[in-house]
Order: sequence, then structure tokens, then C-alpha cells
Amino acid sequence: MVSLRPLGEDEADAVAALATELGYGATAAEMLPRLRAVAGDPRQLALGAEDAGGRLVGWVHAHRSGSLQSPPAVEITGLVVTAALRGRGVGAELLAAVADWARALGVFRIRVRSNVARDATHAFYLGRGYREVKRQVVFERGLDG
Repeated sequence: MVSLRPLGEDEADAVAALATELGYGATAAEMLPRLRAVAGDPRQLALGAEDAGGRLVGWVHAHRSGSLQSPPAVEITGLVVTAALRGRGVGAELLAAVADWARALGVFRIRVRSNVARDATHAFYLGRGYREVKRQVVFERGLDG
């Protein structure tokens, strides 16, 4: 159905458009330095899903995380499939690619966080073997500069 490949800097527009579908508005100008930061970093994975016509229809971004209190994990920080193709297996293909990458890193746990209001997203992950392990509150503080 789709082919998976690394995301490239030349598709900042399409990546930003899909991020906006996910609810995280971004412009190509904002996305470009983000894509550059991921490129070549062996602790990060950014894959695109491309349809038969070469159009980007989804992407996933994940990174290897580690902390003193927990064993290593791969954390999915973003996964989006264009609305027209949701429910057709594209997201599952992206998840499988993340699992393969995690195993290649020697990491055997994948974590993903999801807004409590995203019931359909929760059902998607639960249907693919993920389980809810906790609910939390996220705090953020902006810094001058």
C-alpha cells in the first residue's frame, strides 16, 4: 500500500502539513530545522509513508530515550496519517518499522504518549498491543531567548 523511507529536508512542507493535521500547526520554515536536527542522529528515527504516487501520507518520529529511573525505551513522539487513509494500515506499518528499529538498537520497550482527549488514538494503540500504564500531567515553562 505504502512504502516507508527516511524523511528528507526537501519535504518540510508536507511534513508540516501532516503535523497540522495532527493538531500541531507548523510551517515549512519551522519544520526544516527540526528535520535537520533529526537527520543523521542515530538516536532518532523519522520515517515517511509514501503512496504509489510519491505523496507523503504519513510519518513517524521516534527517539531512543534513557533515564536513571527506567530502562531504555524507544519513544514515539509523533505519528500521523492523513485523514483520508486512516484505518487502512499505514499507521500499523509505521509502528512496525519503529519496533524493528528499536530491536536493532537492542531496546525492547516502546512508549508513546497521547492526549487524554484522543480516544480514537488510544483505541489504535490498544488494538496493536500497547497498554495504558499511567496518566500524567505535563508542565511546561517558556524561557526568554
